[in-house]
Amino acid sequence: MLYGSTLGYLPLDLYRIGFSPWAPAALVIVAIAVAPRSPAIAITALIALVAYDIPIFRLVNLFDYVVDAILGIVACGWLVLRGGQALLPVLSRRNGGTGKSACPPQS
Repeated sequence: MLYGSTLGYLPLDLYRIGFSPWAPAALVIVAIAVAPRSPAIAITALIALVAYDIPIFRLVNLFDYVVDAILGIVACGWLVLRGGQALLPVLSRRNGGTGKSACPPQS
């Protein structure tokens, strides 16, 4: 959505808001509002703010720290889960479908 608005598909450029000096304050307010229900999201937002403030990368847009990092973590998690699901049938067939481990028992 952010990049689509930058390319002109939306009448408002949402990506430009990430350059605003008010964007970090807005993210802090959102993190405080979300914290009672989802502390993990609030902590992730605050870590992104710290990375933006230091700055760890040469990026100057807050959305680059928030959206790209979160999407990267979600994509890696999805890849691990889907890869594990894809390996289960292969390992099951390899063990003869017995459900037993291919590793010998430890003594």
